[in-house]
Amino acid sequence: YNLIAYVPLALMPMLMPALLCLANVTTRPFENARNRKFIKRAGQVLDEAKIITVGVVGSYGKTSVKNILNAILSEKYTVVSTPSSFNTPTGIARTVFSKEFADKQVFIAEMGARKAGDISELCSIVKPDYGVFTGVCRQHIETFGSLDNVYREKSEIFHCGAKKVVCGNSLRSRVGENEENVVYACEVQNLRLEDKQTAFTLTLGGENVEIKTPLLGRSGAEDIALAATLAYEMGLTVAEIQRGVAKLQPIPHRLQSYPSSCPRS
Repeated sequence: YNLIAYVPLALMPMLMPALLCLANVTTRPFENARNRKFIKRAGQVLDEAKIITVGVVGSYGKTSVKNILNAILSEKYTVVSTPSSFNTPTGIARTVFSKEFADKQVFIAEMGARKAGDISELCSIVKPDYGVFTGVCRQHIETFGSLDNVYREKSEIFHCGAKKVVCGNSLRSRVGENEENVVYACEVQNLRLEDKQTAFTLTLGGENVEIKTPLLGRSGAEDIALAATLAYEMGLTVAEIQRGVAKLQPIPHRLQSYPSSCPRS
């Protein structure tokens, strides 16, 4: 007995992966059914709500653009957006059922995609009135197979009924004049990259706007250009956009500047 008493305990670590897989297979049908019901109800809530919806798609920069757009639009509207990097149907549904969603005028949904059909599904839930398409790169190419397939999936944002979709300028060669609802982000001019801030000029409504922001790097300037262009399309004045940009702070862990701990010589 002493020899075999602890055999089950010794075998448990080896059996654990198989047991977890079995538990997952057993519960998956119930979880999927519950999630579908949860997501469907979230779509119905969005349909019934008198709220402007914005979808943000692209291979990169979605979270940054979403947060920048939230800050700028808040100068005119009450705004709620999907938190952190929530960009799946379940993540969007959780936001819709959160207490922050109540009585808001604008909902910004980050939309991610790992396979064909993901953006179409998200658009069917959110039904964006406006969109932002940041750009495409080889992110998730292992599931899409090619860069053309990545673009084809993300470009579903053009066909979801959105009034305007603001695109990054890197997409000009792909989109061209094929989509009537496309507006390209205003160009970043006179870019000055400094150690504590980024400074540049944007042209909005024929007016040159000087921007200074603690967001570092060219990518921060381009993200602001995307968000500012859409905000202008949504009716914000240049002054409101400037006030919103002035309040921006670095997004945690995204080119965030920290005080140096090194003593000065």
